[in-house]
Amino acid sequence: MHSELLKAVEEGKISQQQANILDQLAPGAFALHKSWGCARVAGADFMLGQLELEFLGGRRQTMQIGFAAAALTPIPDTHIEARRMGDAEGVRREALGNPVEFVHNVITDFNSRLTLDGLSDYLRSALPDAAFPEGGKEPFKRWWTSLRTKLKTDGRFIIPSKKNEFILVRERPEAPHLDIVDAFEKARQPKEQAAAAETLLRGLAKFDRAPDELARVLGLLDKAAADHQRRSPAHAIHLLCIRDEIIDRSKAPLPGGALTLTSFLSHPPAHLAALIAPLPAARIRHALEAGAALGGAAGDNLLIDVLSEGDSKVITEATRLLLDKGHLEPLRDNLRRTISERNTNPELLAWLLSKRPAGLAGLITPETLEAAITVVEREAIKDSKRAVRLHKVLADDKTLMGTALASADGEAARDLVRKIMRTPVFEATDKRSLLARAIKARPELQELLEAGEEKTPAAAPAAKILTVSWTSLERRKKDYDDLVNVRIPANSRDIQVAREQGDLRENAGFKFAKEQQGVLLRQKAELEQMLANCRGTNFENPDTSRAGIGTTVRLRDKDSGAEEELHILGAWDGDSAKNIVSYLAAAATALIGHAAGETVRMPSESGEREVDILSVTAFKNLEIL
Repeated sequence: MHSELLKAVEEGKISQQQANILDQLAPGAFALHKSWGCARVAGADFMLGQLELEFLGGRRQTMQIGFAAAALTPIPDTHIEARRMGDAEGVRREALGNPVEFVHNVITDFNSRLTLDGLSDYLRSALPDAAFPEGGKEPFKRWWTSLRTKLKTDGRFIIPSKKNEFILVRERPEAPHLDIVDAFEKARQPKEQAAAAETLLRGLAKFDRAPDELARVLGLLDKAAADHQRRSPAHAIHLLCIRDEIIDRSKAPLPGGALTLTSFLSHPPAHLAALIAPLPAARIRHALEAGAALGGAAGDNLLIDVLSEGDSKVITEATRLLLDKGHLEPLRDNLRRTISERNTNPELLAWLLSKRPAGLAGLITPETLEAAITVVEREAIKDSKRAVRLHKVLADDKTLMGTALASADGEAARDLVRKIMRTPVFEATDKRSLLARAIKARPELQELLEAGEEKTPAAAPAAKILTVSWTSLERRKKDYDDLVNVRIPANSRDIQVAREQGDLRENAGFKFAKEQQGVLLRQKAELEQMLANCRGTNFENPDTSRAGIGTTVRLRDKDSGAEEELHILGAWDGDSAKNIVSYLAAAATALIGHAAGETVRMPSESGEREVDILSVTAFKNLEIL
């Protein structure tokens, strides 16, 4: 080490580490400055404590040795930046002649500390557009686009998926399948692991000559699935489906002691149908086949449980498996029970009514259609889309009604027609079509329809519009929101809890909850009609020449001489403590239309009484509402 550097260390001017750096910066040496790039040491005067640096482009800068040691990193003269300072044109020829190898050297020289954008910026500084002999528009951009593709197919580069991650270089022969292995090894989150597993499946051909690597990645897949059994069962099922698909395609052996889908589903997670619903149909089928492989009642029960919650894809695969196995009895028993309880999955009912498999033909009855309409009504109340397909089957299938009514007894057929006539879930056109199909199948039902028409006025009068205060209107709206968003959903949960407790015939809680459901639905219909047929007002500028809505009437009882005030307000207002009466109340109707000075007979608790109207004024005190 230079004696002046040793002296500076002894005097405490620089640290030993700084001295070691400066000792490498003799004249002619190269270094990288943190901000200004590559520099050649033009001169060093350690006695004065200065370095003279020459940067790319010829600019010179003098630096104190303390700052130089902190800001400079010595590099060998073989470093790409050192070679650029000595022979920039030669470096350009090298980059254009063998760009992949050139990039390999650049990333290596910068210790794999370049992002994809950082590499692009560096190459652009080394290769201005004028360096490309072919010219044309944006030659660097075209060259860089082509180079990125080459880097991705070269087995030595790991191109990151995120912009802030560095490009990595590995020294090994070209082996594209190792990129897939690396991607799976780096994946930690479920979404990343699933994406890496799908990439592995698509690139399976790359492992044809690497069975050991394939076995290793299958082991990684198995471990990831096992780790997520409890935390993320949907992800575990997804990974196991992919692993089994890889094994099936590659004929590779299952890793020893590996987790299988069948063993995983021997204790199926809750809501299995929802967990597998996002998978493609083929994987849903594979997962359900693995569950069915449990055999006996366990396999059947798993499929039946899935039917209670599954969407159309899951229902299709689960029913196909049961029918293929010839296990009609569990499916038939489940359908009979849930139809009688009016609790069948709407997707399962849609499947039954549209497919009508031969072994289940006996279930196509008026009771089943009634149950289907009830399910559609319930889902409509919950504003759910689950029964859209079932609604379409009921409305559009032109042969369904005839099939259901063909051998039904008369009372069941009449009950179905009454249900169709009463339900609000079908538009008038669809309802007429359904009734026409029923009469075509059973002409005697025409009498029921005619009787219903006789009871219905030919032209029902329009609903009377009620005048209400804004305050009472807001209260009714809040009541409606509470009914729809709180009370009805709570009742639905009560029904579900009661249903899960067992035999519904002796379940008082279930019967009460169902009765309460009817009450709530009637309240909902009444509130909707009331809200649709009202007009809000603040009782501004009422006519005070006579008693009417929005007026305060001062009265004197003829017998007792006692005086009182009555506020005649909206249809939903009424509070005796505040002397407020609805304009529809008997007391108000007796007064409305009469002027001050008139004598009026009004109803009282003991019959009628006579009162004198002393004054009629506008109601002003909105705060009491």
